[in-house]
Amino acid sequence: MNTLIEDFRYDIRAFVRSVKTRNEITETLRTRLGFPGKFLNVTRIKEYEEMADTMVTELLFQKMNIRKMLVDKLSHYKPEQVRDMIADNARSHLLWLEVFSVFPGMPCSGAISLLQNFFQA
Repeated sequence: MNTLIEDFRYDIRAFVRSVKTRNEITETLRTRLGFPGKFLNVTRIKEYEEMADTMVTELLFQKMNIRKMLVDKLSHYKPEQVRDMIADNARSHLLWLEVFSVFPGMPCSGAISLLQNFFQA
C-alpha cells in the first residue's frame, strides 16, 4: 500500500509539473484574474507564467503527506467497510485474470491428460 501511495504521489507531481498543465494554469490565470491579473502581468510585477510556476512548486505537493491523508480518510470507516472496499477493488481488477486464465488452462490440461494417457498405455 505504501508503495502504491508513493507511486501515486510521483505521478501526480509529474502531471502537475508537466508543460501542458502549466500552460493550462497560465491560461486559467489569464482569463480569470481580470484587471488585477492583467495589471500585475503588464507591469511585470508578477507575470502569469511566474504565478503558474509558483502555484505548481509551492502550493500543490511540497508538503502534502498523502499517506497521512489516506490513513485519516480510512479511519472514518469501520474495518469491515475497508476490508470490503479492498476486496471489491481487488476483485474488479483481477477479473480479467480469472477470465483469461481459462484459455491457457484448457490446452495445458488437455496436454497433461494426453501425456497421462500415453504413459499409462
